[in-house]
Amino acid sequence: GSSIYQLAGSALAYLKKKSIPANPHNFKIWYEFFRGTNAKLKQVLQPLLQTNADFSEEQCAEIYAEFFGAKDYTAEMNSWSEEMDAVVREVSSVLSETGGG
Repeated sequence: GSSIYQLAGSALAYLKKKSIPANPHNFKIWYEFFRGTNAKLKQVLQPLLQTNADFSEEQCAEIYAEFFGAKDYTAEMNSWSEEMDAVVREVSSVLSETGGG
């Protein structure tokens, strides 16, 4: 079987190749696809690979909700983005106070 690192590499390479944002939900979808243990997920995603179709944010939200239970993908991603922005601001503030930035 493939190692965790190989699976992660395959998922990230696919995200990059298709210009899909490498956020946690998109990564999880494609990691699980390349892992191959979820037959239903593979059945849904396989046609996208075969037709070389684009993978939109709307499709991501629908697929993630169906397979991993996120009810409100957009709100969840916005919340995550706001949390990351707060962390960056805090780190920047600390660095500027200590002369590190």
